[in-house]
Amino acid sequence: MKSLVSRVARWAAAFLGLITVSACYGVVYMEYNENLKVDGRVTDENDNPIEGIAVSEKHLGITVTKADGSFSLSGGFCGEDSINIYFKDVDGEKNGGKFKDDDIEVNLTYVEETDEFAADNVNIKLKLDDVR
Repeated sequence: MKSLVSRVARWAAAFLGLITVSACYGVVYMEYNENLKVDGRVTDENDNPIEGIAVSEKHLGITVTKADGSFSLSGGFCGEDSINIYFKDVDGEKNGGKFKDDDIEVNLTYVEETDEFAADNVNIKLKLDDVR
């Protein structure tokens, strides 16, 4: 009985090890594209541009919106069909109030002529945070 338990334990350990190795090294097959660019604009509920909103994406880093609410992110990513972009009010009341954090999923488009992925006109309306 002890021998059977020992064999099952060894098989389970080998199986889990194989799954772990497969999961870790499966990433190697993903294509890394340095040509991703996301442009957009952040406004309030009345379509007024919001300056001072941090805009971030895990592969593209972080930027802050300009006076006209515009932002641009660019860099490399691992070939996904979509990315999540996060918005956070980092200057508090300076931009007309404290806005709620938000995030959106953005679908990417492959542009064959330039051999890059892009997301243009990514626009989001942020709501004022009621908690003060």
